Amino acid sequence: MAGVRRIIALMLAVSSAAPTPASCDDWAASGECDRNAAFMWESCESACTKHGFKDPRAAIDEMALAGPPAGGQVLELRLASGANLAPIRIDLRPDLSPITVAAVIAAVGKRGDEGTAATFYRNEAVPTAPPGQCGEILCGPYSLIQGRLPGLRGTPTEGQAAVRKGYVARIQDGDDFFIALDAHAEWGHSFTIWGELRDAAGFETLEAIARLPYHETTGAGGTVMRLLDTELPTRGAIVAAAASAESALNREL
Repeated sequence: MAGVRRIIALMLAVSSAAPTPASCDDWAASGECDRNAAFMWESCESACTKHGFKDPRAAIDEMALAGPPAGGQVLELRLASGANLAPIRIDLRPDLSPITVAAVIAAVGKRGDEGTAATFYRNEAVPTAPPGQCGEILCGPYSLIQGRLPGLRGTPTEGQAAVRKGYVARIQDGDDFFIALDAHAEWGHSFTIWGELRDAAGFETLEAIARLPYHETTGAGGTVMRLLDTELPTRGAIVAAAASAESALNREL
Protein backbone atom coordinates (compact mmCIF):
# COMPACT_ATOMS: atom_id res chain seq x y z
CA MET A 1 0.00 0.00 0.00
CA ALA A 2 2.84 2.39 0.80
CA GLY A 3 4.29 1.77 -2.65
CA VAL A 4 0.97 2.60 -4.30
CA ARG A 5 0.68 5.83 -2.31
CA ARG A 6 4.22 6.80 -3.34
CA ILE A 7 3.45 6.26 -7.04
CA ILE A 8 0.21 8.25 -6.80
CA ALA A 9 2.03 11.11 -5.08
CA LEU A 10 4.65 11.21 -7.83
CA MET A 11 1.98 11.15 -10.55
CA LEU A 12 0.20 14.07 -8.93
CA ALA A 13 3.48 15.99 -8.67
CA VAL A 14 4.22 15.52 -12.36
CA SER A 15 0.76 16.76 -13.38
CA SER A 16 0.61 19.76 -11.01
CA ALA A 17 2.88 22.53 -9.76
CA ALA A 18 6.52 21.95 -8.89
CA PRO A 19 6.99 19.71 -5.83
CA THR A 20 7.88 21.31 -2.52
CA PRO A 21 11.29 20.90 -0.86
CA ALA A 22 9.62 18.79 1.82
CA SER A 23 8.05 16.38 -0.67
CA CYS A 24 11.33 16.15 -2.60
CA ASP A 25 13.14 15.29 0.61
CA ASP A 26 10.60 12.60 1.50
CA TRP A 27 10.79 11.01 -1.94
CA ALA A 28 14.60 11.12 -1.99
CA ALA A 29 14.74 9.50 1.45
CA SER A 30 12.56 6.65 0.16
CA GLY A 31 14.83 5.95 -2.82
CA GLU A 32 12.92 7.62 -5.63
CA CYS A 33 16.09 9.23 -7.02
CA ASP A 34 16.99 5.80 -8.40
CA ARG A 35 13.52 4.40 -9.05
CA ASN A 36 12.18 7.50 -10.83
CA ALA A 37 15.44 9.13 -11.88
CA ALA A 38 14.17 11.25 -14.79
CA PHE A 39 11.55 13.07 -12.71
CA MET A 40 13.57 13.32 -9.49
CA TRP A 41 16.78 14.68 -11.01
CA GLU A 42 14.81 17.20 -13.02
CA SER A 43 12.58 18.37 -10.15
CA CYS A 44 14.36 17.44 -6.92
CA GLU A 45 18.08 17.52 -7.73
CA SER A 46 19.22 19.10 -4.46
CA ALA A 47 17.29 16.52 -2.40
CA CYS A 48 18.82 13.64 -4.37
CA THR A 49 22.29 15.09 -3.88
CA LYS A 50 21.64 15.62 -0.17
CA HIS A 51 20.73 11.96 0.27
CA GLY A 52 23.89 10.77 -1.45
CA PHE A 53 22.57 9.65 -4.82
CA LYS A 54 24.78 9.92 -7.91
CA ASP A 55 23.34 11.96 -10.76
CA PRO A 56 22.85 9.49 -13.66
CA ARG A 57 23.26 12.38 -16.11
CA ALA A 58 26.87 12.88 -15.03
CA ALA A 59 28.02 9.78 -16.93
CA ILE A 60 26.54 10.97 -20.25
CA ASP A 61 28.09 14.42 -19.74
CA GLU A 62 31.51 12.86 -19.12
CA MET A 63 31.16 10.72 -22.25
CA ALA A 64 30.19 13.76 -24.32
CA LEU A 65 33.12 15.78 -23.00
CA ALA A 66 35.55 12.98 -23.93
CA GLY A 67 34.93 13.80 -27.59
CA PRO A 68 33.95 11.65 -30.56
CA PRO A 69 35.34 8.11 -30.82
CA ALA A 70 38.61 7.60 -32.69
CA GLY A 71 38.25 6.59 -36.32
CA GLY A 72 34.70 7.86 -36.45
CA GLN A 73 32.66 9.39 -39.23
CA VAL A 74 31.89 12.97 -40.16
CA LEU A 75 28.85 14.54 -41.77
CA GLU A 76 30.08 17.21 -44.18
CA LEU A 77 27.51 19.81 -45.15
CA ARG A 78 28.30 22.23 -47.97
CA LEU A 79 26.06 25.18 -48.68
CA ALA A 80 24.50 24.91 -52.12
CA SER A 81 25.15 28.65 -52.49
CA GLY A 82 28.25 30.17 -50.93
CA ALA A 83 31.19 28.27 -52.39
CA ASN A 84 33.60 30.58 -50.57
CA LEU A 85 32.44 29.29 -47.18
CA ALA A 86 34.03 26.25 -45.54
CA PRO A 87 31.96 23.09 -45.16
CA ILE A 88 30.33 22.38 -41.82
CA ARG A 89 31.99 19.20 -40.53
CA ILE A 90 29.98 17.45 -37.85
CA ASP A 91 31.72 14.64 -35.97
CA LEU A 92 29.03 12.01 -35.46
CA ARG A 93 28.53 10.67 -31.93
CA PRO A 94 27.30 7.05 -32.09
CA ASP A 95 28.71 6.60 -28.61
CA LEU A 96 25.97 8.94 -27.36
CA SER A 97 23.10 8.35 -29.80
CA PRO A 98 23.69 5.26 -31.99
CA ILE A 99 20.18 4.96 -33.46
CA THR A 100 19.99 8.65 -34.35
CA VAL A 101 23.44 8.59 -35.96
CA ALA A 102 22.53 5.50 -38.00
CA ALA A 103 19.41 7.31 -39.24
CA VAL A 104 21.46 10.37 -40.25
CA ILE A 105 23.97 8.22 -42.15
CA ALA A 106 21.18 6.37 -43.96
CA ALA A 107 19.34 9.57 -44.87
CA VAL A 108 22.40 11.38 -46.22
CA GLY A 109 23.55 8.28 -48.09
CA LYS A 110 20.23 8.01 -49.91
CA ARG A 111 20.43 11.58 -51.15
CA GLY A 112 24.09 11.53 -52.14
CA ASP A 113 25.67 14.57 -53.74
CA GLU A 114 22.62 15.29 -55.89
CA GLY A 115 20.01 15.84 -53.18
CA THR A 116 19.57 18.24 -50.30
CA ALA A 117 20.94 16.78 -47.06
CA ALA A 118 19.93 19.46 -44.56
CA THR A 119 18.36 22.89 -44.85
CA PHE A 120 19.17 25.73 -42.45
CA TYR A 121 16.30 28.11 -41.74
CA ARG A 122 16.92 29.81 -38.39
CA ASN A 123 19.85 32.01 -37.33
CA GLU A 124 20.12 33.02 -33.69
CA ALA A 125 23.38 34.88 -33.10
CA VAL A 126 25.27 34.88 -29.79
CA PRO A 127 23.85 37.80 -27.74
CA THR A 128 26.12 40.81 -27.37
CA ALA A 129 24.72 41.42 -23.86
CA PRO A 130 23.21 39.12 -21.21
CA PRO A 131 19.64 38.33 -22.33
CA GLY A 132 16.70 39.31 -20.17
CA GLN A 133 13.85 37.09 -19.02
CA CYS A 134 10.96 36.49 -21.43
CA GLY A 135 8.31 34.67 -19.42
CA GLU A 136 9.76 31.39 -18.18
CA ILE A 137 12.76 31.44 -20.54
CA LEU A 138 15.60 33.78 -21.39
CA CYS A 139 15.04 36.21 -24.23
CA GLY A 140 16.77 35.71 -27.58
CA PRO A 141 18.79 35.56 -29.63
CA TYR A 142 19.43 31.98 -28.62
CA SER A 143 22.97 31.23 -29.84
CA LEU A 144 22.14 28.53 -32.38
CA ILE A 145 21.78 27.73 -36.05
CA GLN A 146 18.75 25.55 -36.73
CA GLY A 147 17.86 23.33 -39.65
CA ARG A 148 15.94 20.26 -40.72
CA LEU A 149 17.22 16.85 -41.77
CA PRO A 150 14.38 14.45 -42.71
CA GLY A 151 16.20 11.35 -41.48
CA LEU A 152 15.85 12.51 -37.88
CA ARG A 153 12.09 12.08 -37.78
CA GLY A 154 11.01 9.15 -35.64
CA THR A 155 14.36 8.57 -33.94
CA PRO A 156 14.19 7.88 -30.19
CA THR A 157 15.41 9.97 -27.29
CA GLU A 158 19.10 9.17 -26.69
CA GLY A 159 22.30 10.77 -25.39
CA GLN A 160 20.80 13.71 -23.50
CA ALA A 161 23.99 15.48 -22.45
CA ALA A 162 24.00 19.10 -21.29
CA VAL A 163 24.32 21.32 -24.37
CA ARG A 164 27.77 22.81 -24.94
CA LYS A 165 29.17 24.95 -27.74
CA GLY A 166 29.39 22.95 -30.95
CA TYR A 167 26.97 20.19 -29.92
CA VAL A 168 24.45 19.15 -32.57
CA ALA A 169 21.07 18.16 -31.17
CA ARG A 170 17.73 16.87 -32.40
CA ILE A 171 14.70 18.95 -31.38
CA GLN A 172 11.84 16.90 -29.92
CA ASP A 173 10.76 14.04 -32.22
CA GLY A 174 10.68 15.78 -35.61
CA ASP A 175 13.30 16.37 -38.28
CA ASP A 176 14.63 19.62 -36.80
CA PHE A 177 18.07 20.04 -35.25
CA PHE A 178 20.34 22.82 -34.05
CA ILE A 179 24.06 23.50 -33.72
CA ALA A 180 24.85 25.37 -30.51
CA LEU A 181 26.93 28.52 -30.91
CA ASP A 182 27.36 28.69 -27.14
CA ALA A 183 26.78 26.55 -24.04
CA HIS A 184 23.21 26.23 -22.78
CA ALA A 185 23.29 25.00 -19.19
CA GLU A 186 19.83 26.52 -18.74
CA TRP A 187 18.35 23.86 -21.05
CA GLY A 188 19.39 21.01 -18.79
CA HIS A 189 19.49 17.53 -20.30
CA SER A 190 16.62 17.95 -22.76
CA PHE A 191 18.06 17.19 -26.19
CA THR A 192 19.44 14.16 -28.03
CA ILE A 193 23.07 14.98 -28.89
CA TRP A 194 24.06 13.21 -32.12
CA GLY A 195 27.04 15.22 -33.34
CA GLU A 196 29.66 17.79 -32.49
CA LEU A 197 31.24 20.60 -34.50
CA ARG A 198 34.92 20.96 -33.57
CA ASP A 199 36.25 22.66 -36.69
CA ALA A 200 37.14 26.39 -36.51
CA ALA A 201 36.39 26.95 -40.20
CA GLY A 202 32.96 25.41 -39.74
CA PHE A 203 32.23 27.80 -36.89
CA GLU A 204 33.17 30.69 -39.17
CA THR A 205 30.57 29.45 -41.65
CA LEU A 206 27.95 29.31 -38.90
CA GLU A 207 28.84 32.82 -37.78
CA ALA A 208 28.39 33.99 -41.36
CA ILE A 209 24.94 32.37 -41.41
CA ALA A 210 24.11 34.11 -38.13
CA ARG A 211 24.75 37.48 -39.82
CA LEU A 212 22.40 36.87 -42.75
CA PRO A 213 19.10 38.80 -43.07
CA TYR A 214 16.23 37.39 -41.02
CA HIS A 215 12.69 38.15 -39.92
CA GLU A 216 11.12 37.48 -36.54
CA THR A 217 8.13 35.27 -35.84
CA THR A 218 6.44 34.15 -32.63
CA GLY A 219 6.49 30.42 -31.99
CA ALA A 220 4.96 28.13 -29.40
CA GLY A 221 4.90 29.57 -25.90
CA GLY A 222 5.48 33.09 -27.19
CA THR A 223 9.12 32.47 -28.14
CA VAL A 224 10.33 35.05 -30.66
CA MET A 225 12.43 33.29 -33.30
CA ARG A 226 14.74 34.63 -36.00
CA LEU A 227 14.06 32.92 -39.33
CA LEU A 228 16.30 33.35 -42.35
CA ASP A 229 14.78 35.41 -45.14
CA THR A 230 16.17 32.81 -47.53
CA GLU A 231 16.60 29.21 -46.39
CA LEU A 232 19.97 27.56 -47.03
CA PRO A 233 19.97 24.03 -48.50
CA THR A 234 23.14 21.96 -48.23
CA ARG A 235 24.72 19.00 -49.99
CA GLY A 236 25.91 16.31 -47.62
CA ALA A 237 28.36 13.42 -47.47
CA ILE A 238 29.46 10.95 -44.81
CA VAL A 239 33.25 10.69 -44.73
CA ALA A 240 35.89 9.21 -42.47
CA ALA A 241 37.18 11.56 -39.79
CA ALA A 242 40.73 11.27 -41.17
CA ALA A 243 39.59 12.23 -44.67
CA SER A 244 37.71 15.21 -43.27
CA ALA A 245 40.79 16.40 -41.38
CA GLU A 246 42.93 16.07 -44.53
CA SER A 247 40.34 18.07 -46.48
CA ALA A 248 40.50 20.84 -43.88
CA LEU A 249 44.31 20.91 -44.03
CA ASN A 250 44.31 21.14 -47.83
CA ARG A 251 41.89 24.04 -47.63
CA GLU A 252 44.20 25.90 -45.22
CA LEU A 253 47.20 25.31 -47.48
